[in-house]
Amino acid sequence: MADSSTAGPTILLPFAPRPCPGEIMSSWLSRIACRYEMTCSELAWSLIPAPPLGPRTEIDWRMPARHKACLAAAARLRPSDVTCLDAAAGHPRPPKYWFAQRSFGRNPWAEEDIYTEEFAWGWCDLCVTEDYARTGQQYIHLEWTLACVGYCHRHKHRLTNHCACGAERRPIHTAEGARTRLVCRFCGRSVAQPGGEERYGPRRLARARDLQLAFEVDLITALGGRAPSSRWCGNASADELLSLVDDIGYALCTRRSYSLLLPIEGFWLKNSAWRYDRLPHLPDMDHKLCALSPYWRATVIGAILAIIGDEDVCKALSIDLELATSPILRPFMKWRGSLEWMVSHLAIYDVRRLLERSINWPTQVRERLSAATIELRL
Repeated sequence: MADSSTAGPTILLPFAPRPCPGEIMSSWLSRIACRYEMTCSELAWSLIPAPPLGPRTEIDWRMPARHKACLAAAARLRPSDVTCLDAAAGHPRPPKYWFAQRSFGRNPWAEEDIYTEEFAWGWCDLCVTEDYARTGQQYIHLEWTLACVGYCHRHKHRLTNHCACGAERRPIHTAEGARTRLVCRFCGRSVAQPGGEERYGPRRLARARDLQLAFEVDLITALGGRAPSSRWCGNASADELLSLVDDIGYALCTRRSYSLLLPIEGFWLKNSAWRYDRLPHLPDMDHKLCALSPYWRATVIGAILAIIGDEDVCKALSIDLELATSPILRPFMKWRGSLEWMVSHLAIYDVRRLLERSINWPTQVRERLSAATIELRL
């Protein structure tokens, strides 16, 4: 690899594989970097000049055109090949917070959420296996980074973000000749091996899964600026559905100082006595979904669907998410929830917040919320 300070863009060949369709930028760069015993960031910033002011540019989201040109020249690819890896190019309408972030924070002075440059990870082990058989490469798909995606829509099972050994760090690439694999950075196990749902016990997910997949399709449709179906909350615009999901997700996942429980944990009743993987603490940020792991994103999206859906939807989620074994536990494992249930479990100021923000919701759900809060006299 030539010295970029004296010879212009570094020539990466012969270790610059072409990007895979639907891949994200950091995944492609990581596949190259492993051959030089570098990290993705080290490789990127050795090729891309840092902006004169402010933090270094984003890798996966809305990278400046001149930086994409640097990468394309170094890899001897067409600029369009690199541009297609940019999340903002693939999904031009969603704001950054709709992509799952590795870490986040809150700027109290500017009153805004701060997101890091690298997307969070999640994967489907079956997709990773098929990618390797078809192309000889394993990579992170762009679609998995959307905060509304908790399932693999191709294989219909939950995404995972941890190895079977229990490690919850982003996997790394290793080189095998011209091929690359995604492996756990701690135990070296391939992420193509199942490591997700077994950790949470066997569940009957058939109808609940299909309902949630259909709901996620509508969320992705809304992120593209198109009107979703009327199945969940009547006729609604894309912005109305996204605002509704954001606000209810915030209400379910916000911990209050006087309580050790999050509102969403009421969905499981005594489930915490059987399972210890509680929702991680989330700081005071506006968009909770983007801070969750794939497993918890699927869980919260399912809760939101149970709350805004009709009685049949809530009943289907309650039945299909029971524990498949130990029948004696089933009365305690049911998925319970409705808009009225949520109102009864929230603090008064959280209910007031929802009422204020419901002006941006679909009319049908806004009217249900008003009816559910009449007795509170807010």
